[in-house]
Order: sequence, then C-alpha cells, then structure tokens
Amino acid sequence: MSRAQATIAAGLARSAAGTAADELIKLGLIQASPATESKGTRGRPSLELSIRPDGAAVIAVQLHRDKVDLAVVDLGRNFLHRETHDLDVVALGPEPTIRRVAALVMQLKEAMPQTRLCGVGFSVPGMAGREDGIAHAVLSLGWREVPLAKIMSPLLPSYMPLALGHDATLGALAEFRAGAGRGAHRLLFITAEPVGVGAAMITSAQEMGQVVDHALQAGHLIVDPHGPLCLCGSRGCLELFVDGRAIGAKLGLDDDSRPEEVRQRFFALSRVTADELGLDETLDSLKVGLISLVNTLSPDRVVLSGLLTPFTRLYADELASAMKLAVVAQVGQVEIAVSVLDDAVLLGASEAAFEPLMADPAAFLAAAASAPNAPAHPQEAVQNP
Repeated sequence: MSRAQATIAAGLARSAAGTAADELIKLGLIQASPATESKGTRGRPSLELSIRPDGAAVIAVQLHRDKVDLAVVDLGRNFLHRETHDLDVVALGPEPTIRRVAALVMQLKEAMPQTRLCGVGFSVPGMAGREDGIAHAVLSLGWREVPLAKIMSPLLPSYMPLALGHDATLGALAEFRAGAGRGAHRLLFITAEPVGVGAAMITSAQEMGQVVDHALQAGHLIVDPHGPLCLCGSRGCLELFVDGRAIGAKLGLDDDSRPEEVRQRFFALSRVTADELGLDETLDSLKVGLISLVNTLSPDRVVLSGLLTPFTRLYADELASAMKLAVVAQVGQVEIAVSVLDDAVLLGASEAAFEPLMADPAAFLAAAASAPNAPAHPQEAVQNP
C-alpha cells in the first residue's frame, strides 16, 4: 500500500506514521519503493510500502497423535521449509514428546543460519492456554494440565519465544486473515481431524484487539444423547459421528488405516457412493451440530475444514437447507465456505509466533540482538538494514 494509505489505516498523524515507517524500514521489516505516477495527480507520489518477507521468520509446529509437522514461515506468509517426523505421541508421553519437538526445532534452526528466526508457534489438538502455556485438556493425546511452555521454553533461545495454541483456533486465525474467512465479521471455524473435531470463533472486534483465542469444544456438542461413549465421558458427541474414525468406519477401513488413506478415499467419493456408504446419515449429525452452533454463536460465516470439506461438495444443497432451520440464519445471512488453506494450522501458529515481534518491533529485535548466544544476523539487520 502507499505511505498515505498506511497512514490512514494506522489512524496516526502523518508525522507519526512517517516516523513508524522509517523505523520499520531501518529494522528491515518493510521496504519502500517509488510509486508509479498517475496522470492528474498533483504533488510528489507517495512511496509504496510493502513487507520484506525476508525481514523475519518463525518456526511453526503442529502436533498430531502420530507425527509432528514443522515449517519455517516468513513475514510474507511464505513457507520456506516444511518437514514431517513420525512420532508416537500417545506412547511417548507429554514431557518426552515436548523435549523431542524442542530438539527438532533446534535442528531446524541450526539448518537455517541465515534466516532471521524470532519465535516458535506450537499447536496442540486440544485446549491450551496462550497466557499460561499449559495444555489443559488434549483428550486425543491423553494430556491434561501439561505445563508445555515451562518444559519447552528453557530448551529454546530466549530470542525465540514460544506461543502455544489450540489447533482449531490457530486454523481459524489463518483463515480469518488470509483464507476463506477474510471479510467476515463473526467467523466460526470447524474442522474434523483423524481423531476429534475442533472449532473456534473469531470476530473482527476481537481481532482489532488481538484477542483471537476463543476456542470452542464443538466436537463435544451432544447430537445424540443415546449415542456411543466419548473420551470426554459424555455420550453422542459430534466428533463420534464426523471425525476420521467415524468416516473411516463408513468407508469400511479398519482402525489401523492411515489418516491420509481416509482422506484420499473420502475426497474421491461421488454423491451416489457417499449415500450408499451411509454418509448421508453422517450429514444428519453434522447438520444438528451446525444448527446448534449457528443459533448459539451467531456467525456470519462458517468455514468447514479438514474432513468436513467434502460435505460442502457432496451435500451443498442439504447444508444450505439446514442453515435455513437456524433462527439466526433466518434473520441474517450465514455463509458456508470451505477452507482454502492447505496448512491453515501451521500458518496460524506462525501468526501467533509473530505477535511479540509485531507488538514492539524495535524493542523485540534489540532484546534479541543482546540475548546470550544470539546469532549475529538479527543484530546486523537492526544496525545495517
């Protein structure tokens, strides 16, 4: 955007905005280039400001039951590197898992010495506190009240602070800022994973105040009180009907099937085959859950992700009809959209990891440069942009 547009967007006086832009340029986080002159415009054209993607990067981590994904993401939301490691998290247990992940993060950091790394975003598939750094209830892993940040932070450089988050909340954050949720005022994000269902709610008002951790437990919304027993102790929870375990069973796959096999088979189904397998019955459970969530939370957009995305293709008319049964949708429009980001959770983890830098870039980078064992490049970037 132009310098003039940035001034308006920031809500600052022109002089203050200019000072801020100059500082960010010196820090190597943004760059300025001459604007293209347009006919009929008086005066000198405003400079064009843009993010320097190479100005900083973070390491994003997504923990699953059987693996861990790591990615290096720059300021331009580009994935510079991505890797996956098999990891039997349930068998390994909390602390050994966390220490193993920390070691992988450090290996990745050492492999990219020229990258200006400034944080780590860590996603877990369950309820996690961003402020206290505790994985409170990660039922799919059997974790409760695990002090994840207390264990992991000492194993990381001080200039790479840890940001812990709930996977669905981080996925929602990414879709809200860069995906199918852009432009929504009240975004409800729901995803079905190999084990469990995640959900989160983000509003434009929250986003303005950087409050984005409104995690939900939509997977434990009861859709059939007489249904099967859930890990949470209740019966008939939504996730028992629509997650990877339930979908795999409808597809005739056994419990040992890889999540990717379930995904590939499900995404390739035709409507006729889906009905023959009984996925229309699965749809009924999804509709009950959606109607309840929409009536309770009043979103203007619902983004379906993970194993829920094929439903928007196979049963678009049925989902649209279900929305008409929600009173909230009868009053105001509620749009159903499909996730457009392949790695929404990793991208969301990177967004969370960047927040300390974004809050006060100069102070953050100065502290990073003076940290014990800090690499040379952050300090050099501050002094010699």
